[in-house]
This record gives sequence, C-alpha cells and structure tokens, in this order.
Amino acid sequence: MKRFRVLFFATCALLIFFGCTENNPIEPDVTKNDQPTEALEKRCRTNFTGTCNFVRDIDPGTTTVLPNGKTLIRGIKSEWYDEASDPRVTGTTIWHFSMLLNEDGTGKSWGTAELIVDDNGGKWKMWFRGKVTPEGGVAPVYGVGVDGDVRGSFAKWKYTMILANGFFYTTKGKIFQRR
Repeated sequence: MKRFRVLFFATCALLIFFGCTENNPIEPDVTKNDQPTEALEKRCRTNFTGTCNFVRDIDPGTTTVLPNGKTLIRGIKSEWYDEASDPRVTGTTIWHFSMLLNEDGTGKSWGTAELIVDDNGGKWKMWFRGKVTPEGGVAPVYGVGVDGDVRGSFAKWKYTMILANGFFYTTKGKIFQRR
C-alpha cells in the first residue's frame, strides 16, 4: 500500500509538471522582432567621463595599528566635487569610508557616498570596494538615484587616482535609466 501511494503521487507530479502543454501566446513562426516592444522595459545607457576633486576633510576617522602590522583607518568622512560630461553625475559628493593598509602601502578601501547633483538634479546613494596602492588606487563604485531627476536610475563608475598626477580621481562610467 505504501509503494502504491508513492507511485501514485510520483505519477501525479510527473503529469502536472511534464504533461501539460505550454501556454505560449506567440505563434511558432513569429520571431522576437515581430513582438511588441512596449511590454518590454528597456534601459537607456549613457557613458560619461569626469574628475573628482578633493574639497575638504570632514572627519579624519580613527587610525589603529593592528598586531599584524596592518593599519586600519575607520570612519573617514570627506567632501569632494565630481565634475562629469553628464550633468546627472556632477555635484558635491560626501564620502564615508574605511581603509585597511599593509605595511607597503597597499590595501583595501570600502564605504558609501552620497552625490548631490547640482541644480537640484537629485541625489545618488553610492557604495564601493576598492584597491589602494602607494601610487593611488582604483575603486569600482555603484549608485542608485534616490531623488530628483536621477530617481530610479542606476550608475557604475570607475574612480582612478594616480598620485603622480595630483590628488584627484579621474572617473568614467555609465548611467542606466529606464525609458
């Protein structure tokens, strides 16, 4: 009796999952190009480049030398100004970040930021994890538009600092906005 129940339920499950035909509203000879596109949400992508210039330290954070020789700096807060080829990513940026540095000056950085777009254009909430070198650093940054003209948009930046060129970052990235 126990085997019969197992076989019965297994058969029912197979019929439910594999016995039904697919309810496909598109005829087999219709291609994807023949489908209406208004139902498909597309994203518009815009590339940009720019610079990010230091304005001022707000909080230098706390520095701790760890027993393994590394240095942990937590709670750094600073103001920078992002100027880009796209006005939607141009404005004042407040960075909150931390760094873990090796004795040779290499290490990691991570944190969040808020970019307030000029002319009441909105606000981006951003986050990153980057690499630090004695020569500068690189950080991939991701952001979500949370206010104003950028609300609902998503952006990716690549911040690159080469200290030999000065104390600023070059930026390049993409804005993805729903149409």
